[in-house]
Amino acid sequence: MLLRKISIGVVFLCIATTALSQVDLKAKYEKEVIYLSGRYYFKKNQRYPIRNLSSEFQNSQDGLVELNLAKSDSRKAKGFLLIGALAYFSGAIVLSNNEDVGIGLVVVSIPINLLSIHFSLKANKKLNRAVWLRNRDILIE
Repeated sequence: MLLRKISIGVVFLCIATTALSQVDLKAKYEKEVIYLSGRYYFKKNQRYPIRNLSSEFQNSQDGLVELNLAKSDSRKAKGFLLIGALAYFSGAIVLSNNEDVGIGLVVVSIPINLLSIHFSLKANKKLNRAVWLRNRDILIE
């Protein structure tokens, strides 16, 4: 009989401890987790510009590495977009004077712009992964 009461007490203690840890985890989740939406990120239902995102990665080295890779890919995407746009518009301007050169510049601008899209998609994936890693690290610390 005593063993049965002790067993019931241990089971109750385990259930109570699990319930309390879930409450703590939910409170930590609501307080610390961030998510992305367009050019902003949200934390505690507050909106912040995405350019301030680096300050959130103090406790997540893995997330910070991924964030820096995302920034690098984003810069590459912007660079290729600029070069592609310049090639396209230069080709459009030159087209009236020299058709071959104009068409050549317009055609060259297409793969350059496709590279821009490629790096932009890579940057977005890495940014989402960085936020995921940061949230993981915050919740398990």
